[in-house]
Amino acid sequence: RTRTPVLAVPAVSAESTTPDVGVAQVNGSVLAASDLSEASVHAMRWAAQFATEYDVLLLLAHSVEPVVVAPQWRPYVQETDKGPVAAARERLELFAQQICSGPCETLVSLGRPEDAIASIAEERNAALIVMGLGGGRGLLVPRPGSIAYRVLCAASAPVLVVPPEPLMP
Repeated sequence: RTRTPVLAVPAVSAESTTPDVGVAQVNGSVLAASDLSEASVHAMRWAAQFATEYDVLLLLAHSVEPVVVAPQWRPYVQETDKGPVAAARERLELFAQQICSGPCETLVSLGRPEDAIASIAEERNAALIVMGLGGGRGLLVPRPGSIAYRVLCAASAPVLVVPPEPLMP
């Protein structure tokens, strides 16, 4: 229910070294995880600003949830996932054209969003994960923040959750 962005930083383990306090330094990339909603566009803009300021790669990512069927039926519905993946890739590319001013890459994966986001962040050395809050509408969409919370639990990078842009009167 926040109206301001929230940054959650994973706890530092006993094995890791304590970071120096001083000039902020970002090594890696900034991952903007999108559900392709207008709320996530606002968050992607935040991510683009971070990536530009720290001169790092911006990764725009979306995960398409696969059609869930019994294992014996999976070969018959695999083609069903290709349409949504292609549509997501096209939409994410349009967002990239609007948002990216520096190095930028789009990634579309098939799987549970929280698992895919955490995996991409790990594989691509993301120093920060940025997510929009409250993108979906209707009865069957996840509660605002539920996927962000699960990403925070699974990822080792800090997660910045950005609420929707306030409506102008």
